[in-house]
Amino acid sequence: MRSFIEAKLSRFGERVATPFAIVFADGTKFTNREGEPQFKIIFRNWRGQLRTAIYGHIGLLESYFVGDVDVEGSLGLAMAAGMSGGLEEATPLVRLRNRWHEFRHGNGNWEVAKRNACFHYALGTAFYRLWL
Repeated sequence: MRSFIEAKLSRFGERVATPFAIVFADGTKFTNREGEPQFKIIFRNWRGQLRTAIYGHIGLLESYFVGDVDVEGSLGLAMAAGMSGGLEEATPLVRLRNRWHEFRHGNGNWEVAKRNACFHYALGTAFYRLWL
């Protein structure tokens, strides 16, 4: 699995001028080029690596949100490097997952649409007073 991620990072790293480093859960490191890394992505555990290997950039972001991945340095620069390096494209598995989610939770009928609206917008007057 790590070799899969490392191979993808190597191809990605060649397209990105920004020096960066990746620290895997086992402590090994990957750098894309010489020079001081502008950001460092740190996998805290194997789950973050697995999620990234399976779901690409979506898995990386989900892992970051739950604390399985950390970023040292500029998160904005890391995101910009990902976009310029072509990592924003969804993998076939992500596209399949998105279709399944839309099938299960899309507004295909009145009941589902009503449930979705309640979930997203029925937060109560106290919540909306904070914003108004």
